[in-house]
Amino acid sequence: FEWHVPGLREELITALLRSLPKQLRKRFSPVPNTARSLLDGLDPGDGGLIRYLRKELTRIGGVPIPVDAFDFTRLPAHLQPTFRVVDGEGRILAEGIDLAALKMELRDQAREKMAVSGHELEQTGLTAWSIGELPRVIEIKGVAHAVKTYPALIDEGDSVGVRLLATPAEQAESMWDGTRRLLLLNLPSAGRLLRPLLTNEAAAAVKGGPDAKASDWAEDCMTAAVDQIMGRMGGPVWDGVAFEGLLAATRDQLHETLGLVAGESLGILGTFGSVKLALAGVAEAFESTIKDIEEQIDRLIYPGFVTGVGVGRLPDVHRYLQAIERRLDQLVEHPERDRRRMAAVRKLEEKHDQLREALPDSPDILEIAWMLQELRVSLFAQALGTRGKVSEKRITEALAKALTE
Repeated sequence: FEWHVPGLREELITALLRSLPKQLRKRFSPVPNTARSLLDGLDPGDGGLIRYLRKELTRIGGVPIPVDAFDFTRLPAHLQPTFRVVDGEGRILAEGIDLAALKMELRDQAREKMAVSGHELEQTGLTAWSIGELPRVIEIKGVAHAVKTYPALIDEGDSVGVRLLATPAEQAESMWDGTRRLLLLNLPSAGRLLRPLLTNEAAAAVKGGPDAKASDWAEDCMTAAVDQIMGRMGGPVWDGVAFEGLLAATRDQLHETLGLVAGESLGILGTFGSVKLALAGVAEAFESTIKDIEEQIDRLIYPGFVTGVGVGRLPDVHRYLQAIERRLDQLVEHPERDRRRMAAVRKLEEKHDQLREALPDSPDILEIAWMLQELRVSLFAQALGTRGKVSEKRITEALAKALTE
């Protein structure tokens, strides 16, 4: 639908170019000529129009075209198709020019209809795998046509359920969480397993962390450990036999994996406490540096961060905190150098954050977030070493690539 009808494409592209911010738009002057030149390579089979325009304009202009660079509110009405969603009797359920917004508007209604579909597979309150084999796709017959739904386990907290979901993406996310919950319900409690590790020093570190309660910390470590084992074993399973095999493997590997996760997290929390003390002693004259470091810490340490960052990234998070300690040690002696380096990394972080808002589910954006943390290590504590090669240039190139893909 982005491409509109063939007879209006040149007018549409011209209007889109004219909607660009002035600093970008002047690179493509005269706009009508640029629009006509873009028509030559058009092929709706290659993907969306906006993706095509951003890719070609980036090549022509030599600068990345941001996701939100085009101002669709400036398009005349005839260049903005109106969409109507109707039911089987022709009644209009929703109407507008933003198809994605219409989908979001009606998504909950669709889920409710699926939830009351009365399908025999849907259950709740399960604490063991008693559902046989879980199919990947089920078709529900409607008045006019069949609707594909995607069954998955769902995490209910003290139990799991089975629900029919609207998309494969929702199914994959829910299936992971539901499988993990069912495993946890059939494993020893995290608090009992980790109690021997909670010395007075460790308990103090946990209390000073984002979870505060030892039970919350233990659950976070347990969830992360089970995630790690599930990933190692190939992810969620879809039948009872496979679940029993996954549960047995998790029991076998849990003690060692959980011990490693808990030990790494306690090291992080200990360094976190040291950083907080060091920050408290920094003079008010370094207010901008304090704010920068606090914002960095908020990205790394938060309730549930052990599961959030994943087991494989815990040593990196520890190193990032150690880099902050090194930075604070050098701050008073080299304040101007710190400001220059901080300005460089924050400029890239602002670009990353804008891109993350536009592409929240992109794995490339997540990877760039980790690259930015490594850049901070290279700028403020180079002796600690980085995970792979990193530089301002590499991150700039990665941001540009993410924009055009």
